[in-house]
Amino acid sequence: MSKFQKWLSLGLCLLLLLAKPLCAALAEGIPSKNPLLHPLETVPEAQTEHEYFNLLLLGIDFGDRGYRGSGGKNVFADCHTDAVLVASLDKTEQRLRLISLPRDTLTYVPGVRGIYKLNAAINCADTTDEGLQRIQDAASWLLGGVKIDRYCAVDMNAMIEIGDLIGGVDLDVEMNYTGHSGTKYRKGLQHLDGTGITDYFRARTNATANATDIGRTGRQRQLMTAIFQKLRAEPTLLTKLLSYAQSTEQNVLTNVNLLDSASFLPLFFSGGTEDIGSYVLTGPYRSVLQWNFTLTDQDNRIAVLKETFGIDAEPLPYVSREYTKWLEESGFRASKAIYVGWLILEYAQGVSEPETAEQKEALQALETALNAACAAFDQAADTMDAQDTSAMKTARKALMQAGDQAAEQFGYPEKYRWDPSPYWYTDSMINQYQPKWQ
Repeated sequence: MSKFQKWLSLGLCLLLLLAKPLCAALAEGIPSKNPLLHPLETVPEAQTEHEYFNLLLLGIDFGDRGYRGSGGKNVFADCHTDAVLVASLDKTEQRLRLISLPRDTLTYVPGVRGIYKLNAAINCADTTDEGLQRIQDAASWLLGGVKIDRYCAVDMNAMIEIGDLIGGVDLDVEMNYTGHSGTKYRKGLQHLDGTGITDYFRARTNATANATDIGRTGRQRQLMTAIFQKLRAEPTLLTKLLSYAQSTEQNVLTNVNLLDSASFLPLFFSGGTEDIGSYVLTGPYRSVLQWNFTLTDQDNRIAVLKETFGIDAEPLPYVSREYTKWLEESGFRASKAIYVGWLILEYAQGVSEPETAEQKEALQALETALNAACAAFDQAADTMDAQDTSAMKTARKALMQAGDQAAEQFGYPEKYRWDPSPYWYTDSMINQYQPKWQ
């Protein structure tokens, strides 16, 4: 290999390793169906019984009034959507349903390689607009392909201001507790202003009843039901809300347009003040993968989607507790090795035509080993069977050997390691993005 070729190959390799979009494009070529190796494709749209307008409501854990973000985050881009709620209008039956998606749900994000919490899908992007599209797509995936038509995200400042704008709501508070604002609340029927609405919406660790994420989603649906009922009783308040949303770009992020405002949104507030359907994609909250996740209850999810949208949803793949244990024991090691092998292969293929018989042999051996490792990984990930997992480990060893030989033959200029980092979620060869998980 000439000196010029070596410098050219070094530059190419650095580009491959440092350019995030290009690395993502490389990952799309890995011959695997698993989202740890190959990003989910666009979610196929579900065929529903009726016509719906689905609005994704998001609460972002960011505000300026003495509180920035969970985990001490002080940059908006690092903050998460800690409230995720779908307001679904059945336009055929003129019925409104609220569906909570727990923020800690173990999630795969369409278009992004890796495994995440739902509330961090917004961070799996390079711009805020792209991040909002990510969580919209992730919500659609959780809902079995049900289309999300629009989103509206608010931070805590906006929540307070919106609550005050509509004059607060009357609510049967389920507990005595002290809100994040320092205000003390009594159990029973209370009038909550904007601060009271925000305190109740956020209450979890400070809750004295149902102090879990699932409990908080129930309170959030209770609040949103009260807000929708008040807007139905006083339709002129909708005009105020729309004016407020249009006047601020800092605290409200939405893709609701004028056509929606004129034609679809009024339907949300028609039909009187009768009860609004309330659902949650629930599941056990477990300490897995070095964090706490909500693991979706498949039976509950399938039943909710059947009742709300009339669809027969398939179970979500790769979200069970058994699967997370399999990942920790052997899956992450295999997926990391496959990604490293892929980078070495791409480098070797991009340098030049193989100059020697040894290079040709090394390149062919690496390509064969990579394909075999991907196939073995997919099989073992689907079954978690001991025999398939053993075959995957064997394929991983063969890939490592072939990768080392190819790296030597082609002068791979970067240091690499076959094992994942101790904290898998910080390893860019497992997760394409590494958001702050707090």
